[in-house]
Amino acid sequence: MTRRYGLTRGDRWVLSAALLALAAAWAALGGDEGGMALVTQEGRVVARLDLERPTRLTVDGPLGQTVLEVAEGRVRFLSSPCRGQLCVHAGWLSQGGAFVACLPNGVAVRIAARSERYDAINF
Repeated sequence: MTRRYGLTRGDRWVLSAALLALAAAWAALGGDEGGMALVTQEGRVVARLDLERPTRLTVDGPLGQTVLEVAEGRVRFLSSPCRGQLCVHAGWLSQGGAFVACLPNGVAVRIAARSERYDAINF
């Protein structure tokens, strides 16, 4: 048996198989990149944003204007009149099922995709 870097031929086969299994699991569990963002204001859909088209959208809410930005296949709250700015600090969304909302201003964004990932499911 030939040893290269302390590995036998069997070790190399096992390592190769493990790397292939890891790559397959990563592809299967990675989720879809979202293709569209659904913007709601107080529960009704006000816009469907194509994540491949860079744009800015202003949504009027009870507190004022919320500005959303789409760039490079992702979306974020650029600015909002709310006090805590949690929606702005949430950053960019790109994975299917990702959701962020500005509750005080009643604006929410969800990434729609064929396969969505969830952190938790509540009933």
